Amino acid sequence: MLKDKLERLRQQHGMECIIIINGEGMLICQVGNAPEGDEFALYSPMVMETTRRMAQCGGFGEPICNGVILHEGRILITHETAIGENVIYTALLCRNKVPGGLLALLNTITSYLQEEL
Repeated sequence: MLKDKLERLRQQHGMECIIIINGEGMLICQVGNAPEGDEFALYSPMVMETTRRMAQCGGFGEPICNGVILHEGRILITHETAIGENVIYTALLCRNKVPGGLLALLNTITSYLQEEL
């Protein structure tokens, strides 16, 4: 069920993939084109921690997500949230643009995870 819901979101927003990872770097769910390298999931916590520290050092407050612009116009967005005691990381690989209503999209994914977990 979760996979079907995420696949619909992926297609609606024209994303290459959606990846959901737990706090230990283990894959919860993935739809779309898989990234190369088994260690991809392990970097999500480090990316979000680095983003958090940079934002705090700059006086920008707490970050919502992190975006990295890649070759061929792709954008990798990483988001961290907590569901109860569980830390969850979401990675979105977008084509050419950030999806409209990004925060609402991230909140929708989180709500799907809350239903499943």
